[in-house]
Amino acid sequence: MTQVTFKCINKFHNWQRSGNTFHNGFFANVVPNGEDYIGACRYGAGNHYDHIHILHYDKDFNLTSRKDITAGEDPRTFIYKNKPYAVTWDPSPKGDKPEAQLQYKIIDLLDEKVIELDINSVHPHDTTRFLGKNWMPLVKDDELYIVLTIDPKPNILHCNLESAECTWVTPWDSLDINSQITSSRGGTPFIYNKKLDKYIGFGHRTHSYANHKPFFYTLSKDFKTSSVGEDIITGSGLDHEDPLSIYEKDGKIYCCIGTLGNVTSEFSYIYEVTIE
Repeated sequence: MTQVTFKCINKFHNWQRSGNTFHNGFFANVVPNGEDYIGACRYGAGNHYDHIHILHYDKDFNLTSRKDITAGEDPRTFIYKNKPYAVTWDPSPKGDKPEAQLQYKIIDLLDEKVIELDINSVHPHDTTRFLGKNWMPLVKDDELYIVLTIDPKPNILHCNLESAECTWVTPWDSLDINSQITSSRGGTPFIYNKKLDKYIGFGHRTHSYANHKPFFYTLSKDFKTSSVGEDIITGSGLDHEDPLSIYEKDGKIYCCIGTLGNVTSEFSYIYEVTIE
């Protein structure tokens, strides 16, 4: 059985002071950008009118700049073709039928470009076009895939960022997305782990609205087999912990976890990950 342990090496605050005012940013997560870090956070009141901010941090995780880039929620940052991106979904009301206006987006964090994905062809009979919200990017052979669900089975899209088109790797006509969303939900993107010869990442298990716990997941290289582990105890003492990004640096694996709670607990934590 695979053993996974976390060791907290840093944490950074999701709030930014402007004069005497705190701006509410949460679920900040990052990937390396040279010696520094780049990432994204959700910014707002925690409703469907929130925005995504691009974040720049120095090597010590001090925030150096932030920029409002688009409407959206709960971004996940990842590396694709040596560039940092973020995936997000935008349920903000638009027009007379807001339930039919869901948008899924990929953000180029360096060029500050927003790509609205075309999902009409992958779920044509669903008027809400709801395909979940905890998408897990995966890069294989320089191709971008999105894992929508991991438990009880993987459901996966291929995404072409040049055309913004998405196509099923698993057939859409056999997919009832709502029945596939269990308490074991998405979290970080996937990265390939040579030791296990699988793609790995960390999701969040929803015990209640206010109680999320991280867990370890794997996906086989042929995308056919997935597995989920038990809850991971991080030692933060918080009830709401959502894994958001994963990256490798200097031969080590790191996971960034966002938290929710009162003012004192709205941090993101960087954990060094050991897999045995």
